[in-house]
Amino acid sequence: MFAIIVISNSRYLENIHLKELQDSVELKLLKEHLNPHFFFNTLNILYNASITNSSKLPDLIVSLGTMMRYIFKSIEKEKVLVIEELNFIDVYLNFEKIRFSDHIKITYNKDIQVQNQYIPPMLLMPFIENAFKHGGPIGNKKLEINITIIVNKSFLIFEIKNTNSITKTQNLLSSVRGIANTKKRLEILIPNHQLRIDSTKDYYCVYLKIPF
Repeated sequence: MFAIIVISNSRYLENIHLKELQDSVELKLLKEHLNPHFFFNTLNILYNASITNSSKLPDLIVSLGTMMRYIFKSIEKEKVLVIEELNFIDVYLNFEKIRFSDHIKITYNKDIQVQNQYIPPMLLMPFIENAFKHGGPIGNKKLEINITIIVNKSFLIFEIKNTNSITKTQNLLSSVRGIANTKKRLEILIPNHQLRIDSTKDYYCVYLKIPF
């Protein structure tokens, strides 16, 4: 009887180890997909600016350099300070403001009550990228993006809402993959998170709550 218990416990621990190893490998693959995905999108933006002789190109390059430094520094870490991630988001939003110029309206509200909380790096970015890639003006209206981030001792709340362009379908597949990867990362790293995504013909909305 004792031998059976020992064997059962051994198999149980082995299964736990294999599951942890599987999750570790899977997470590494997800992170490696995320990094090139972000850079390919950004480099395409720089290329389009260069062929149009855009005066915005120098500022875009400076912003890209800042973002690259953060990504290379943080992507190998399991977690980063929330305030560092939010600083990165600030730079990215400025990057997009330069690119879209007068064709965009961004409302960005932050309520940061503590600055010593940690989250996995680049966790919010796919949702933000998605808003710029697939959001769009309706009629003569600008692309509108509303972002709210709340951080306190207990949780982080992230909300983003953007006008939904039903004509922008060329990058739909990459968007689906990016959001699917983010969902998978959340399942592995923060299984008790809350995620809600709603889409209508006019708006695309994401609500994410991460407990600390």
